[in-house]
Amino acid sequence: MEREIRSHFPQAAVELIEGSHGIFDVKQDGRLLYSKHDTGRFPQSREILMKLK
Repeated sequence: MEREIRSHFPQAAVELIEGSHGIFDVKQDGRLLYSKHDTGRFPQSREILMKLK
């Protein structure tokens, strides 16, 4: 997913932070865009790209 984000948004600063207990969140400027905890699944790349636009 990092590669996908960087290919569409080369100026983006992407930081991967290892979590625990299956946590997978995507945030932009401190704002939560996606939470696996809330949805029960990993996001598809296009879901994240649409939220970043």
